[in-house]
Formats: sequence, C-alpha cells, structure tokens
Amino acid sequence: MRSKKTSDTVVVEKSEFEALQRQVAELMNNKNGNAPEKQQNATDDIRLDKVVKVMSLFRGILNLSRGRDKEELRFTEFGEIKRIQYGQLLEILDRNESFYRNGLFIILDKDVVKKLGYEDISILNKEQIERVIDFTCKTEDAFELYKSGTDRQKATIVEALVANVRDGKEANQNLIRLIEQESKIKINEQAEIARQYMEIGVP
Repeated sequence: MRSKKTSDTVVVEKSEFEALQRQVAELMNNKNGNAPEKQQNATDDIRLDKVVKVMSLFRGILNLSRGRDKEELRFTEFGEIKRIQYGQLLEILDRNESFYRNGLFIILDKDVVKKLGYEDISILNKEQIERVIDFTCKTEDAFELYKSGTDRQKATIVEALVANVRDGKEANQNLIRLIEQESKIKINEQAEIARQYMEIGVP
C-alpha cells in the first residue's frame, strides 16, 4: 500500500482507501451469512432437460395436460411417481398450476420448488396424509395434519376414511368424529351407504 508519511501521521491515498473499504464490506457481508450472488442464484441455472420427480396425491386417475398435441402426464394411483424433464414440468404448471396448489400432486425437488416460488405453499406430503388415514399417530396430531391440508387433500382423506370404514378396516373413531364436526361430512353414514351399494353390486 502506498502512503505518504508526514511527521508521525500516515496518510493513505484516496483510491487505496476506497479499495480497502470495499474489501472490508465484502468480508462483513460474508461473515453475516450472505452467500455470493452466484451461489444464491444457483437455482436460476436449472436446465430444461433436468429430470424432476413428480408424485400424485390423488386417489384415482390424474391426467396433467402439457398442451395441444403433447402427451399428457398420467397417474393411476395415489403415491405414484413419474420422472419428467423440468421443461415438461413448466408446461404442466402453465396449464395445471391449480392442481399443484390444491395438493393433487407434489414436486419432489426442493431446488425446483424454490425456483418456482412455491416454498410458502402448504401442501401435505404422502407420508403425512397416510399418517392421518392409517391411524399411525396420535388423534390430536392427525387432526392437526388434516386441518393443515388443502381442501382437496381434506377431501382425499375423507374419501380414504370412508373406504376404510366401508371395508371393515380398523379406524380411529375419535379422529373420524373430529373430522365429521370440522367437515360436516358424515363419514360413517357414507361408509354404510357405500357398503350397501357394494352388496347389491353397484360400484
């Protein structure tokens, strides 16, 4: 560093002082946990041919359109996973974004979710839905999970509970009672009606 010395005082030239200020600012910025811009924007570099996993959270057949004259993405059961390219996912979201926001399917890639700005969307995942349906957690925890789902996911849970009761499977009646009060849907009554239809051969 060039400097001028007058008596006991060291005078730093202006250009060198400004450069030193910039270096100190960069060091403080990194110390406070602010990553370099290149690292922060890592998700901006997602290639269109990157393979992304997508899972259906719908109990039944789910068709996601990619646009005219393009093959749609088809799921046949709850929890089914498909591998598609990121570019194809963008085409699907352009036409079916409400399906994602309603929790009919989920993107199994955190970088992609962040890139698309979906981080703050509250969607139950497959394991959370199954914990409610299969009675594998406490009643109060299962009910809180149910309430935190989207309206479509709540409907999926109700449909599954109706099917379980109809088929004579073990069911958490305390949870069912809470969900009936919240949803105004009579799960046990619907299950009994469904059972009667099955007995006479009506699907």
